[in-house]
Amino acid sequence: MHDNGPEFVEKKLKASLKSWNSVDCNTPTYSPQSNGMCEALNGTFKIDYVYESCLDNTQTVFNQMQKWA
Repeated sequence: MHDNGPEFVEKKLKASLKSWNSVDCNTPTYSPQSNGMCEALNGTFKIDYVYESCLDNTQTVFNQMQKWA
């Protein structure tokens, strides 16, 4: 989930999301509360899981996510 900023309209990112079987969705327009919740979740996920596990690349993160769920 994201706020539909310029980095999320790039064709390369959209292709990557599709190859990862990820759903591309954005927060409602003019809804800073929704974006704040999304940013908090992303930050917590990175701090508690990604950084703690010393994961080097996206493939390793995706493989590890199955164990965290």
